[in-house]
Order: sequence, then C-alpha cells, then structure tokens
Amino acid sequence: QDPRIQIIPREGCFNLTSRVTNFPSDIRLARKLMEAGTLLMPCDGYGYRSESAVMRITFAERWKRVKHGMKTLRAVLDDNQRL
Repeated sequence: QDPRIQIIPREGCFNLTSRVTNFPSDIRLARKLMEAGTLLMPCDGYGYRSESAVMRITFAERWKRVKHGMKTLRAVLDDNQRL
C-alpha cells in the first residue's frame, strides 16, 4: 500500500483505475513509467483530466510482472518527490 496511490472502484473490469497524487499529469507519469520499463494507460482519453494523474492498470500479465510494475510506479513517484 502506498498513500500516494488511490484506487477508484469500478464495476465489471479486469483493471484498476487509480489516481496518483503529487504528479503533474497522467501523460508525464506514463512517459516516466515507460522509460523505466512499465506501461500504464493514462486516463485522459477516458474522461479524466490529464492533471488528475489518473492511470489505468490492466491485470492481463503474470503476477510477477504486475508486482514489478507497481514497484516501478513507487520508484518513479519517489524520484518525482526529489525534484
């Protein structure tokens, strides 16, 4: 659990929609994560504002890769706090 990541409840989906605090936009967060080897979908195309840093996490991968992705998200958030 990380207090900077809020899970937004959804119905009938195999993904999580999450809001990330302390990050300027979902696009910038997605780019940082991609550079670190993890892909998350920014949600500005799903009706959320880019500045809200809402991301879509899809669980269509092995659990080991999902855990790696969440560790990468925490690392990118930690790096952003140092800026």
